[in-house]
Amino acid sequence: MRDVPHELGDAFYAGQRGDLVRFCINDSVEILGGPYAGLGGAVISIESITPEVMLLVELGSGSDVIVLQDSLRFVE
Repeated sequence: MRDVPHELGDAFYAGQRGDLVRFCINDSVEILGGPYAGLGGAVISIESITPEVMLLVELGSGSDVIVLQDSLRFVE
């Protein structure tokens, strides 16, 4: 979370979604593109916000991957 402002990180961990970061801790997601397309997992942390928002996702297998926010879909 090198380039993540403190207030964005606090909101993320408090379960508050926003315009810039549309997911929060433990949101269930499906990956829509890239090498992990079709896999599901849970959002763990914000890795970066510039130049694009990238999130750390723990896959169902237990592996962690960094994914562009725009490649994620919220799963209820």
